[in-house]
Amino acid sequence: MTSDASPSRLLEDTLTDAYHRDGFVRGQRLLEDAHADELHEIIREIVENPDHEYHRRVYDFKHAGRPLLHIKNMWKRYDAFAQLYRHPLLTEALHNLTGHTRFHLWQDRFFYKPANAGGIHTWHQDSTFLPFLPPFRTVSAWISLNGADEDNGAMWMVPGSHEWGDATDHMERLAEHVGAADQIPDVYQGHEVSRHLCPVPKGYVHFHDAFTWHCSGPNWSDRSRSAIGLFFVTADVRFDGENKWAKDYEGEHGQPLDTRFYPEVTYSGDAR
Repeated sequence: MTSDASPSRLLEDTLTDAYHRDGFVRGQRLLEDAHADELHEIIREIVENPDHEYHRRVYDFKHAGRPLLHIKNMWKRYDAFAQLYRHPLLTEALHNLTGHTRFHLWQDRFFYKPANAGGIHTWHQDSTFLPFLPPFRTVSAWISLNGADEDNGAMWMVPGSHEWGDATDHMERLAEHVGAADQIPDVYQGHEVSRHLCPVPKGYVHFHDAFTWHCSGPNWSDRSRSAIGLFFVTADVRFDGENKWAKDYEGEHGQPLDTRFYPEVTYSGDAR
């Protein structure tokens, strides 16, 4: 699954330090081109073929009237996607970032921005939509399948924002800033706010914390932007059945996550 030129680790110590400081970091290459192309073609076929059995499951965020397409839980439908969340290099990276050894895959989602038309994703924190009792530790691993840059709608992150707590109300007010090129207020509760573009080459992995502020711009290019996001949470988490988003998921209030719906992965040592 990795190329001969790939490193033996996704995150060296300096990258782990950067993640803890900024709340995000781009790791090393995980997928060779042929493997990334295979996953991209699965997604492209689902999106573009109205007769595909999963086409009706495609959901369009349609922010600002432009398409941002996704489907949840590709791991349930394709072994090629299930192999990703079990990849030992990913599990090792999760351990390096959190110090934990056991994790649940909360869900995966593909994100697809069509060429010349792909839409934006407004400023948000992933934590807003997670029905977990605090405290919880989550890591999102975002794998680019055909390259993400400013022209085709790469993500923007705000360094350090993962340390500022729940900013849901503020994020909702920022929804009017619908493009990544728009400036957002430069101070939040005494914290300096700066935007950082996060291009991700094909086959590479970008990690970010659930509390990190981020968004993505429109796709103005003649290339689609295709990626798969894997959302992991440490296995000590408890389900919050009283959360307003809990109705969309399986779980009992105050209980651990059920591995039938949220498969578990374990870091057992050296991934090499």
